[in-house]
Amino acid sequence: MASYNDLLRQGAEMLSPLEERYGDPLFEAKELLAFLAGSSVSLHTEAVPADVENRYFSLIERRLSGEPLQYLIGEWDFYGCTFSVGEGVLIPRADTELIVELALKLYKNSDSIKALDLCAGSGCIGLALEMNMKNRIGLTFIEKSGAAFEYLKRNMERTRSKGIALKGDVLDEALAAQFCDYDLIVCNPPYLTTEDMEQLQEEVTHEPPEALFGGDDGLDLYRGITRLWKTALKPGGALIYETGWTQAGEVTEIMIQHGFRDVRRHLDAEGRGRAVCGFKR
Repeated sequence: MASYNDLLRQGAEMLSPLEERYGDPLFEAKELLAFLAGSSVSLHTEAVPADVENRYFSLIERRLSGEPLQYLIGEWDFYGCTFSVGEGVLIPRADTELIVELALKLYKNSDSIKALDLCAGSGCIGLALEMNMKNRIGLTFIEKSGAAFEYLKRNMERTRSKGIALKGDVLDEALAAQFCDYDLIVCNPPYLTTEDMEQLQEEVTHEPPEALFGGDDGLDLYRGITRLWKTALKPGGALIYETGWTQAGEVTEIMIQHGFRDVRRHLDAEGRGRAVCGFKR
């Protein structure tokens, strides 16, 4: 009977064709095995039950076919927290943590703030903020997709959020008009271009296209959200976007055209423009 070490070696070897595209096959093999075995089970010389072994190699085959690792294990870490994910919701990515860092730098020590998380998806941005604020944050999430909305609600329960989740389209003028006097809006909108969508990595094609595609130039949501939701902010309130790494300059111009002040690009760990923050006059 195979041991956990045996399965780990076999799994890493089977996943080796993914190395050039996605990263470390040993890491992925460990993640899949830990998911099946449970964190309390030693991954060394213990014999592996037959059902665990069968499920493990089934997951390996699904990973080789292109299914995202995060969907296979059903959760992923973001800003020190673990969120439920699966088919129909965008996978949290490390690049997006920059939005949380910028928001906390502005508001972490505030007595209380009101914040909107637009295109909320799994809720990872707003929930990470809520769990890291020193004081009260009145948080509202807005998400259009039914599948993503279910994950949002699940993650709110998982983190014991006191926020409010609303199912709706952020480009709905009537919806946007209902909100006012907010201190902060955070948003990671769909921003891939038509060209980007034609060149997606295989595993990204498993993620919902409505959470990826932002129009021919990738900027449709930035234009619409900035125009519709600037009235939801109080004077001095902040709007923080994630952007594609080539789009920060164009998003900066969109915000300036709509009257935002002190609009600045912020760089990710690789020195690329990844977020834009500005303030309502």
